[in-house]
Amino acid sequence: MKGSVDKLNNDLTEAQKLKKATLANIGKLAQLVDKGDYAAPEQLLRVAYEATRQVAISCKLKPHLFEPLARNELSWPVEHSLHDDWMKANNVLLGKLNLAADTGINITGNGRRFSFETPANKIAIELHFLARALSHKAMDWESVEWIKYWWTAVPWAAAPSAGNPFKDDPHYFRALEKWGQKGPGRSLPPLSKNTAEQWKKAVPDLFRLVYGSDFDTHAHLKRLRESLLLNENHPGRVEGAAEIRKRMLQAVLQAFGTIAACTKQDTK
Repeated sequence: MKGSVDKLNNDLTEAQKLKKATLANIGKLAQLVDKGDYAAPEQLLRVAYEATRQVAISCKLKPHLFEPLARNELSWPVEHSLHDDWMKANNVLLGKLNLAADTGINITGNGRRFSFETPANKIAIELHFLARALSHKAMDWESVEWIKYWWTAVPWAAAPSAGNPFKDDPHYFRALEKWGQKGPGRSLPPLSKNTAEQWKKAVPDLFRLVYGSDFDTHAHLKRLRESLLLNENHPGRVEGAAEIRKRMLQAVLQAFGTIAACTKQDTK
């Protein structure tokens, strides 16, 4: 992997080089904040404010450059305030950019609104974006999508154990690649209310590939497991690991129908 990463660094565009240097400096400012440097918070705030302001200006001047990006994002950097005028202006901008229009996730409020705080919904959204990356491209460390995948998916991987894969094991990544390129992920349509059932059939294998066979012990799924136990009608009843895993997976599969966006085909 190192050779591919080195090649990626050498082939960076001028814009990518500037971004890399900027992110490095932001990271250094964050480290100073962590160390208690009293001057660092203001400087970090100014950097964030200026970047957000410039994005807003550029979006208004050249929206055609930003709309393709916005259509595939669930959120967008804006100057937020508690004043209604600011909120309305931000909503107008995000509407013009068609925020999240191509994600398959319903963030517009059309139909029943879901909560990002529900653990099953959060896991479903993460798996959805991972599935999209896996199905779009084979494993290629020069791909922007795969670099993004590396930073989002790797921390989820379980520590080595009898039933869990190790995040640095190439077999772990190849299995994911196979799921997306040759397995169920290859033929998945964009997520919508109308296609949610197809996703529910394909996701269980991906779920187990990401979190391992004994996923009820996975640290990233702790809140999901706890939320189901808190909702138990019989708090005194002790359930076996197999039953807990079954309920966890069912909750995530159900969430795919909850988070799915409505399309014109869904309303026909």
